[in-house]
Amino acid sequence: PPFSGPDPMRTYNIILKGIDQIEFTKKISRSAHVLIKKLCRDNPMERLGYGRNGISDIRKNKWFQGFDWDGLMNLTMTPPIIPKVKNPTDTTNFDSY
Repeated sequence: PPFSGPDPMRTYNIILKGIDQIEFTKKISRSAHVLIKKLCRDNPMERLGYGRNGISDIRKNKWFQGFDWDGLMNLTMTPPIIPKVKNPTDTTNFDSY
């Protein structure tokens, strides 16, 4: 995750420096990188989706190009991942901390 360090104090200091200091891995596309930074502005009024067009600005972002917003709203989308769950208390799909 963007704000992580080798120990809690380092993580805290990375958080204090802000989102603009984060260097994303090459696995994260440029459009995702830009979207994340726009959503994580320190000042809420500067965040994508806060302006006059609201969530429409988020929906129109390049990273969401081709996304089925109507399918999301109508609950008709097929999930990209369907985890296997053995029983109601199965937690094997979650990381251990």
